[in-house]
Amino acid sequence: RYLVVLDDIWRSEDWDILKPAFPRGRKGSKILFTTRIKNVASRADPWSTPVELSLLTDDESWNLLCRKAFPSSKMAIVMLGGLLATKQSLAQWEMVYKNIHGHLKGLPHQDQNGAVMNIILVSSYNDLPYPLKPCLLYLGHYPKDWEISKNELIRLWIAEGFIPENEEFLMEDLGEIFLEQLIDRSLVQV
Repeated sequence: RYLVVLDDIWRSEDWDILKPAFPRGRKGSKILFTTRIKNVASRADPWSTPVELSLLTDDESWNLLCRKAFPSSKMAIVMLGGLLATKQSLAQWEMVYKNIHGHLKGLPHQDQNGAVMNIILVSSYNDLPYPLKPCLLYLGHYPKDWEISKNELIRLWIAEGFIPENEEFLMEDLGEIFLEQLIDRSLVQV
């Protein structure tokens, strides 16, 4: 028996590709998937009635927004680690501390989680070498959790003029170096 949960299915074709991988007729086995598109749910199993969730209240919506926009300190720790990894001395680490602490001083305690995230993100961006800044900002063109081919992304960066010509490296190789630096700083998720 099995229970498989597939989250955020957008196209019926995606389910059609996955469906043959699951054995049929097993009692007690279930596949649960979530989608925002009613037709996808209906096509997956025409004999089942999709469960439609009700809209959130204003308070529930605000709480969800806060949890998504300002995730727990786990993400802040990853980003802060990426920022500190580029620092070589205790003085540089202290500078990061002073920067973050200085911004938080005047804020009420309940606002600090989201503020920490924003401050670390801004500090990480400001700390980037100039050539990496447009490369990072370019990723804002893509929806959340969108898969981007590394080669395609680097070619787009080159086409946009973000990757300078260089006698030492091919532009594609330099683009890969830029991407690796963004990954090392925990600003891009592989």
